[in-house]
Amino acid sequence: MAFVSDSHTNESLYLTSNVPSRDPFTMMAWFYFTSFATGTSTCMNLGTTSYNDLVSFEAFTTTGELRLWNGATTGYGSNVSTNTWYHLAISRSGANISLYLDGAQDINLSDNSPTVAATIDWMDSRLYSGGLRGRSAALKYYTAQLTAAEIQNGMPFFTPIRTTDLAIWIPAVTDDVVNFRDYSGNARDFTEQGTITTGPGPPITWRKGASKIFLPPAAAPATGRAKFLPLLGVA
Repeated sequence: MAFVSDSHTNESLYLTSNVPSRDPFTMMAWFYFTSFATGTSTCMNLGTTSYNDLVSFEAFTTTGELRLWNGATTGYGSNVSTNTWYHLAISRSGANISLYLDGAQDINLSDNSPTVAATIDWMDSRLYSGGLRGRSAALKYYTAQLTAAEIQNGMPFFTPIRTTDLAIWIPAVTDDVVNFRDYSGNARDFTEQGTITTGPGPPITWRKGASKIFLPPAAAPATGRAKFLPLLGVA
C-alpha cells in the first residue's frame, strides 16, 4: 500500500513539531510518478519559509530529471520515468549531502544549510507550488548518515533493518487514520494537507523472515509508546 497524491498542489503530509536534526541525517522512501508537472514534482522538503533554509529533492519538469537543492545550489541527476517505482534517499553529514537513486549515489553537493529543519513536507512543498503526482510509501528518517550499503539493505522492506538512530518510520501499510502515525516510537506523527488516499504500494515485502514487531495500536493515543501486536507480514 502507498499514499496517493494526485492534484500536484495542496496534497501532502507534513511535520512541524518535534522535527529531528538534519545533520547528520538520512531520509528515504519509495516514489511512483504518474505524471510530471510543468514545474516541479517535489518528493521531500526540509526547511522553513526561506529558500536558504531548504533542502529538497524533486523530479523536474516533463523530463523527470532528479534535482537536489541544498539551500544555495541545485544538483542535477538522472531522469526517472512515469509508472515506475523508485527508491530515493537523501543523506547528509556536515557539509556533504547526497541523493541516492535505487541505492546508488546520483547527486552529491556541499551543504551549509541549517542543521535543524523547522518542517518536513512529504510529497509536496508548502513553501512553493509543485507537488508529487503519484504515490509514496515506507518513509524512514535517521539521525545518522547511512552508507550506500545500509540504504540498499533497507530498500526491499517496509520495516527498518537498522533501528539505531531511527527518528521517523511511517510505513503506509494501513488504510485508516493511523496511516500518518510515526511507528518509530518518537511520536512524530505527520499531518494531512488536502486529501491523501491510498493505492498499490512498491514491490517490497514487510520484513525478511517471520518476525514480530511492536507498533502502537490504532485505538491508543499517538504517544510513541510501543505495544505488542501479532505478526503483520513476512517476506
